[in-house]
Amino acid sequence: MVKTAYSVPLLLWLALIFGLSSQSYTEQSVQPFLTSHVSSVKLSARIPDWTIRYRNSVIPAKKEPLRFLEFIFRKCAHMFMYGMLAIWCYVALKPLSLNRAVTFAVVLLFAAMVAMTDEWNQTRAVQRTGAIQDVGIDMMGAAMGLAAVSLILVIQKKKQSR
Repeated sequence: MVKTAYSVPLLLWLALIFGLSSQSYTEQSVQPFLTSHVSSVKLSARIPDWTIRYRNSVIPAKKEPLRFLEFIFRKCAHMFMYGMLAIWCYVALKPLSLNRAVTFAVVLLFAAMVAMTDEWNQTRAVQRTGAIQDVGIDMMGAAMGLAAVSLILVIQKKKQSR
């Protein structure tokens, strides 16, 4: 059985994920902050001339730099949230002493289930939509979290062998 103390960070992180996905787009928007702290003209001069097509949206970086920056921020936030979810899930499973490959597979399956549920939850929030593409971004974040765990384990093993 998973020890409770190891599961607390995971449960808190899940509450944070679902709390944030229940907020409206307006509540989460960073554009008001950017508008008051960043010059659109200066930002437009510094960012690449990229156009992002995501679902039904087209986001031209040069023409809408604040919207572009917010999009990048939001997708990085997805990756961070799911990277941390993977780490906390790994920590919760640690007391079970499972094979690392099995643990990683369970973590990725759990992250996928949470990501799909999270996207469904967003369809119920004001001004929000669910996107299967976000599940892919979430899974990249989870994989990066497991890569960080692997790196930490390698470093720990090298320290112990000295």
